Amino acid sequence: MAWNFSVNPASCENNQFYQDHLRFDALLQQRQGLSTTHALIDDSAQRLMGFVSLRMSSIISRSERGDYMGSPALEIFVLA
Repeated sequence: MAWNFSVNPASCENNQFYQDHLRFDALLQQRQGLSTTHALIDDSAQRLMGFVSLRMSSIISRSERGDYMGSPALEIFVLA
């Protein structure tokens, strides 16, 4: 299904990036533990409608004392 996925060029300036990410990068990054990709599939049409790639991140903030602190966060890395 990934090979048939396409992004309408009229709705996106860099549609090739999203197609290439799904076809080449998503599985590799998942195997490396860098991100995970979830596909949105229309079962009735057997068609991939979109996807989201998520990765772990952190939010850095400063305490009142001036120390930096990190809090875990989930980042939407790629959304199509």
